[in-house]
Amino acid sequence: MTRARTPSPSRIAILLLATALAMASPAAAVERTAEEVDGLARSAPFDASADDELRKTTSIDGVPVDMEWILGDPEVTADRLGAFVVDRSTRPSDAGERARAILTQDRFDTSGGIPASAVLQAWALRTVSGILLAIEQAIPGGLTTVGWVLLVLAVAGIATASWSLLRRRELAIESAERTRGRRRGPSAAALDARALEAAREGRFDEALRLHFVAALIRLDSHGAIRLHDGLTSGSVTATLSHPLASRLVAVHDEVVYGDRPATPADAEQSRTGWRQVVQDVTP
Repeated sequence: MTRARTPSPSRIAILLLATALAMASPAAAVERTAEEVDGLARSAPFDASADDELRKTTSIDGVPVDMEWILGDPEVTADRLGAFVVDRSTRPSDAGERARAILTQDRFDTSGGIPASAVLQAWALRTVSGILLAIEQAIPGGLTTVGWVLLVLAVAGIATASWSLLRRRELAIESAERTRGRRRGPSAAALDARALEAAREGRFDEALRLHFVAALIRLDSHGAIRLHDGLTSGSVTATLSHPLASRLVAVHDEVVYGDRPATPADAEQSRTGWRQVVQDVTP
C-alpha cells in the first residue's frame, strides 16, 4: 500500500497564500480540478483561450485560489501551480497496478511448482546454517575457535609442503654430486679415442657404446641433460627432442639391448652424429 505524500512546507505556504488572496478578491466562482488546471497550464503558453480559462479559475479541488497572483511571476508560476497538482504516478491505484504488473512476470509464477534449483539452494542454506549453529553451540568459543584451528592446520600444511620441496631439492643435489663424483673416470675425449681404436679392430658394438657414453658426458657438461643413476635412453630422447639423437639412440638400443651386430656404418654414424647433436643442442 502506498502512503500519501506529506506536503512540504513550501507547498503549504503557497496553498495558504493563494487561498488568502482568493478570499480577499471575490470573483465569479470557477472551480476546476488539479488535472484540469494542469492541462490548461500546459496549453496556456500556446493557446490564448486556455490562458483566459486558466485565469478565471477561483478554486482548485475545492481550495480557493488567486490565479492572478499564481500567474503573476512567470519564474515561479510552475512551482506555485505544482503545489496544487498531484503527481499521478504516486497515487495508490497506480502503485497497485504497477505491483500487479510486476507480480504477473514469469519469475513470480509458481503455478508449475517451485524450481528444483531454488529447493536445493534453500536446503543447502538450511544445512550449512544448522552445521554452523551446532558448531557454535558444541565447541567452546564457537566459530572463532574453529577459525583458529583451521588457520593453524593451513599453516602446518604449508610448512609441511615447503619442507618436502626443500628435502626433494636437497636429495636431487646430493644425487647429482654423487654422480659427478663417480664420473671421475675417462673423459669424453678419451672415450672417443678408445671408440676409434675399437672400430679399427672391428669391435663396432663397443665403439658405438663408447661414442654414446662420450656424448652423454658432453651433453651433461653443457647442461643439456643430467647424468644420474636412473637415466635411460628414452629419457635422453625425450629431453633432447632432437630427430638425429632419436635415431642414434634407437640404433644404440638395437645393438646393446637387442643383440643386433653393429656395422662399421653404425660406428661411424655414432661418432659423427653425436658430435652434431651436441653442437645443435648446446649454446
